[in-house]
Amino acid sequence: ALTGTNRNKATADINYETYTLAKANGARASIRILAGTMPPSNCSDCTAVSTENGRLFCNWVDQGMPE
Repeated sequence: ALTGTNRNKATADINYETYTLAKANGARASIRILAGTMPPSNCSDCTAVSTENGRLFCNWVDQGMPE
């Protein structure tokens, strides 16, 4: 499991390390990516979601998060 800076300060309830966990949080993440709030603006040392990765993730969510 990732810890510390490798998790970009995500809380323990936000986890994308398995398909099941990613699917459980996918819709919430998609909304935040589209809103530009993932990662939060107050996290100065977090890695931003690239436009391409954000698009791919949101498309995956829109397609029902297939495995």
